[in-house]
Amino acid sequence: ICRFSLVSLLLEVAAYIGGAAAGRSWENFGQVHLTGFSYIDLYAGAVSGFENRNGADLFIDSVSPWSFLSQSGPQDSPLNNAGVIIVNGASGGSTNYTAWEVKYSQANNGVLNILPGKLLSMQNMDTIDGAINIGAGGSLRLSETHPSGARAFNNTVITGPGLVDTVNPGTFVTTFNNVTMNNASLANTAGNLTVPSGIVSYSGNVGFAAYGDLIFTSDVTVPRNLALSAGAGGSGGIAFTGASVSSGGVSQSAVAPGAITLTATSTAKALLE
Repeated sequence: ICRFSLVSLLLEVAAYIGGAAAGRSWENFGQVHLTGFSYIDLYAGAVSGFENRNGADLFIDSVSPWSFLSQSGPQDSPLNNAGVIIVNGASGGSTNYTAWEVKYSQANNGVLNILPGKLLSMQNMDTIDGAINIGAGGSLRLSETHPSGARAFNNTVITGPGLVDTVNPGTFVTTFNNVTMNNASLANTAGNLTVPSGIVSYSGNVGFAAYGDLIFTSDVTVPRNLALSAGAGGSGGIAFTGASVSSGGVSQSAVAPGAITLTATSTAKALLE
């Protein structure tokens, strides 16, 4: 086990951690900064791991396209966060992008901050508790799925105004359990989006968007402005099936190339107000 404690470790210009000893476990109790073209490789013939402990900070300022790497197939090397991670990575200068080719888990005291205009491509999401903060124009993109990753938000507080993109063409299941959305948006840029019933609380302005159909099967109440968008791929509608969707703000929008359909069920009405 290698520990970073009470110090700031600065990795610069094409430096990397990992690769020297298979199965190595890294623990951060202080601060780690990835700058220049640095990255952390968590696979060298066997799975290694990185633990960002409670009270620790991990700064992702590297321009490497992948700031975390592991075995490219299963991508099951763990990155576990119980501290704070700040994502400010950029690939190619203007794309403001970084990717994690590892299994990411977050504890209930963990915080993931994605700065304004930055995109984090999370290729193997496991279970995320705690807080996710996404700045304006930023996004958390769940770009792949792998057997080791649960793709589950549990008791998570997601604060925007940025975006969570599930990238689900139809087979990538993302679970939401007791999730709060605060001034944030949820999208699926690869297919239909059924708004999860596991999002139990909304505050601020909220948006939902789908490449195909946008579907509501449970009630949604937003205290401020609400924006709905479907059919980014050229076709798709917005459907309310036994769901009441309401907004208390002064601005509401529903945009789709297809129909907006309200269908009541035997136990619930369909309502958009």
